[in-house]
Amino acid sequence: MPTYTPVPVDGSLSILQIFEFQATMNPHHPLFRYESASARDGFENIAWPQATTSAHPPVVGILAATGSILYASLIFCAVRAGCTVFPLSTRNSDVAILHLIAESGIKYLLISQDSHMLDIARKANALLDARNIKIEILPIPTYEDISDNQRTDLDALLPLQAISDERVLVIEHSSGKHNP
Repeated sequence: MPTYTPVPVDGSLSILQIFEFQATMNPHHPLFRYESASARDGFENIAWPQATTSAHPPVVGILAATGSILYASLIFCAVRAGCTVFPLSTRNSDVAILHLIAESGIKYLLISQDSHMLDIARKANALLDARNIKIEILPIPTYEDISDNQRTDLDALLPLQAISDERVLVIEHSSGKHNP
């Protein structure tokens, strides 16, 4: 087994930073071991990198023909919720949407309920299913849904933490065409 690098015990790392440390510095050491009749040795291991991938924020795609205030609010809300956001152009084809979803790792796709966006999302999702890529397609909320000032559960949000310079908040894509 490879050499193990101990975690600093000076209290400088949060629990999530410890997981990241282990995944980076001790990627071949198991976090979990469980019995498995199908395994050659009778057990299987789950190493740190495999276990910590679920701790990364999900990527939320937005494929919506909507007003700029709602669109910007959706981006702000998703980032505030700890997600990475990928605004997708409504001019992309279903094949282009498939490619962008597959490459970016989108897990949730917010779509407007107009027939064109529904059709593109349906076609792209069929192509994704053929590749065994699963996403959850959700309708975009209304601006009133996300901006209700009468809500009393705003304290349920976790306090904002410092965001690392390395953290991706928004993924941007260009078709390569430029307008003068």
